[in-house]
Amino acid sequence: MSQSALKPIEYECECLEKKKFRIVFDGDSTGNYIIEYCQKCYDSDDKQFLISTEVLL
Repeated sequence: MSQSALKPIEYECECLEKKKFRIVFDGDSTGNYIIEYCQKCYDSDDKQFLISTEVLL
């Protein structure tokens, strides 16, 4: 199966705060994955394999 055919795996931080950011990370052979973060978790998380950031309104 090609990389473009894989659907990204989606997660969100476990906080009850409103999610403000959607981050796409490179998961190497497992494909990209998406995490939605509140402001606090976004500020404190490692972004080493970050591909893109989307601000949620």
